[in-house]
This record gives sequence, C-alpha cells and structure tokens, in this order.
Amino acid sequence: MDTVLEFVKIGTIVVLFLGVLAYSWLLIRAYFLGKTSTKTMLERSPAHNFGLPFSAVASFGLVTLLDVAVKGNLDFHAFGLEFSGPSAPLTLWVVCYITFVWSIKKVEPEHK
Repeated sequence: MDTVLEFVKIGTIVVLFLGVLAYSWLLIRAYFLGKTSTKTMLERSPAHNFGLPFSAVASFGLVTLLDVAVKGNLDFHAFGLEFSGPSAPLTLWVVCYITFVWSIKKVEPEHK
C-alpha cells in the first residue's frame, strides 16, 4: 500500500509540474511572443485563467506542507466524520480549493 501511495504522490507532482510548464508556455506565447489571440483569451477573464490554476497550486502546497509537518500522519475530524489515511489530504485539498474558488468568486466583478 505504501508503494502505491508513493507512486500517487510522485504522479501528482509530475502532473503539477507539467501543468505549470503548459501554463508558462501560454504566458510566454501571450506576453513575450506577442500572440494576441492567446493574450486576449487570458485577459478576458483573469479570475478563471489565473485564479483557478493558482488556487489549485496553493491548495496543493498547503496540504503538502501540512502533510510534511505532521510526518504523513494527517488525520482530522469534521462534521462528525473522521478522515485518515489517503482520504485526509484529498478532503483537505478539496476544502481548500473550494474555499479559494469561493473567495475569488466573491471578489470578482460581475460580467455582463
């Protein structure tokens, strides 16, 4: 079971790294190579194009930092439920991500 969890952790970091590379390529295309279509797409809705990816990365960072701080024994109780093992970091990531997205939605101006 531990080898599967280690594989999932490594896979998650690889996917995160590939996502950062793809997003960096979009930014380079838009702002350094002068591709106006990409720049227009990115600037049309900054909350969606910048806020959502950064919320995912920030949530991942928080959960990873907390998991390292407790040496991989992340367990918590919420709403009468107990989260332990692999479900604890996953649930915490979802809660962090939803909180970040909700806060972005609250501060984003209405588009008409």
